[in-house]
Amino acid sequence: MEGQIKSAIAFLKEGKGYKRILKEILEKYKKIGKLSGMILLEDLSQEEGMILGAIDHKFYTEKRAKFSVKKFIDHFSRGKFEGIDFLEVLKGYFQEQLLTHKEVKERKERKKEIYFSSILKEFENTKEALWLEATINEKKYGYHTMIKKYEESPKCLKAILIHIKNAMNSLSFSKERLMPLALFSSQITKDAHYFDINKIEGKLLIHAICYIIHERYPSNAEKINEILYKSGIVRDELSNSTITFGLMGYNDNKEHIGLKSFLEMKEPLQLSIKNLSKINKIYAKNHNAFVFENPTVFERVMEKTLDVCPTLICTSGQVNISSLIILDKLVEGGAKIYYSGDFDPEGLQIADKLKKRYKEKLVFWRFSIEDYVEIKGDVSIKEREKKLRNIQSEELFLLRDKLLKEGKAGYQELLIDCYVRDIRKG
Repeated sequence: MEGQIKSAIAFLKEGKGYKRILKEILEKYKKIGKLSGMILLEDLSQEEGMILGAIDHKFYTEKRAKFSVKKFIDHFSRGKFEGIDFLEVLKGYFQEQLLTHKEVKERKERKKEIYFSSILKEFENTKEALWLEATINEKKYGYHTMIKKYEESPKCLKAILIHIKNAMNSLSFSKERLMPLALFSSQITKDAHYFDINKIEGKLLIHAICYIIHERYPSNAEKINEILYKSGIVRDELSNSTITFGLMGYNDNKEHIGLKSFLEMKEPLQLSIKNLSKINKIYAKNHNAFVFENPTVFERVMEKTLDVCPTLICTSGQVNISSLIILDKLVEGGAKIYYSGDFDPEGLQIADKLKKRYKEKLVFWRFSIEDYVEIKGDVSIKEREKKLRNIQSEELFLLRDKLLKEGKAGYQELLIDCYVRDIRKG
């Protein structure tokens, strides 16, 4: 039989016209797992026409042929090649192990299973093992990013996962022990940019953190900052800052001289994450902190209330990490947060986010339907109104529905006098 197969292979290699036919038969076998089905060949050469014409005479003259694999093999297996194993012939002709696409896929899957099982065993009893096991089993939490890297280079992926394991074991998950991302990355990998958020290494680290703290993967840079903050990491200590007025702070039970001086001088103070890292406790006057979205409103209210020096915070739009650190410390110090923002989709999103975080410690201030009606303008929110549909705080539902109905924004600059009156009343 072996001699017969060798003879068949030699015959096919010598014969002009067989190469493309056999290649198509091989591909058909890999696709369906058996020697059957139909094959279509375009632009037949003279030699191919002669070979296929033996199966169907019309192929002698036509330039295309649609023929049965079974008929071709049956014709070939006559005479001296009768009873031949055509799969063995294909294997010898192409000098390769014949595996169907299904078999190749199954082998790849098995190889991948062994790879990840080995890593899981190596990472046993670590935070990363919990994330990695869930990622593989549920195909979530960064699965597709991880598999893409695995297909590029299993060796590189393992190096990344080892660094993430070390990173997860080193994270403080504490707001009291914050570390800059670049410094953290350097300590773990000796590369300050290794865990940059736009790189696969940074993305997988964030996926791991999200799994451990039971949070969804963040949809934008600001939400990424919040996730990192919860794990004890900050991306930018200096430029990430918040404008404040009237804060009182302590460090190691000693009054913070910087905050005290600005309070005495009745000056606004811009606090960065770096500044805040040296302040253990922050307090608000009369335990009330008034938070504004707009810097102009903050400045005008401050100027009109200098004689009473209330505690004021300005988020300058979306709440950044420095703002959250300040608000967290204020709430820990017993303060109640009074938030007022613009009557537009973004303003309600900020209010909703803060309410979710601080619950009963946060009060919506001058954020009623009556206030909205009083200052409603002509700026349309139609192109942005879909943002309102994600509002979760029940206290905002009536206001949300009113904005959707009216389709117009209202801006807090027109409520400055109302804010001042409320603050003076205490």
